[in-house]
Amino acid sequence: MSGNIYYIIGKGGHAKVISSTLRLLNIDFKFIVQKITDNNEDIHEDDFFKQIVSEKAHVICGIGKVDNGNNRIKVIEQYSNNKNVEFINVIHPTAYLSKEAIIDKGVYIGPLAVINPDAHICNHTIINTSAIIEHDSHIDDYTHVACGAVCLGESVIGKNCLIGANSTVLQCIKVHDNSILGAGSTLINHTNSEGIYVGAPALKK
Repeated sequence: MSGNIYYIIGKGGHAKVISSTLRLLNIDFKFIVQKITDNNEDIHEDDFFKQIVSEKAHVICGIGKVDNGNNRIKVIEQYSNNKNVEFINVIHPTAYLSKEAIIDKGVYIGPLAVINPDAHICNHTIINTSAIIEHDSHIDDYTHVACGAVCLGESVIGKNCLIGANSTVLQCIKVHDNSILGAGSTLINHTNSEGIYVGAPALKK
């Protein structure tokens, strides 16, 4: 079962984006849902766990929302506790990945995204459409770099952050865990605590 099918947790907007990439790659998939429908692309979560008792399943999280309630993290941890769940990466064929970049597990990299040399993309991150991660940057676990955002060289983005659409993190800048950088904002100073940062230059709300 699991060898030829990828399983996407959830069926919201980000899950649809992942499924679109899998279709381009000619990879079969199913959505893991908690409320079953007549769609043959769906499998109920309970049935999924029953089916993988004796074999590995290739899984990626389709929840895109980053929040302080850490719902996305809790779901991923629930699945990680099952020894037969193997988190995989889904990378759009138009994305550019340097051979010197490091990509961990459970990562989604969208259309036209750029990952430059020695950047480290950690577990369960989302690098969305046209986002750019410059050389030597570090994107920590569970973070979502939204469409068109740019993290310049040697920037360090903490865990469970949202770097908003078309925003910019300047070179060598550090972003604290659980922080949000608003859409279109420009971050020129380190953030020393979690919070929401907006504007150009970005300031804490």
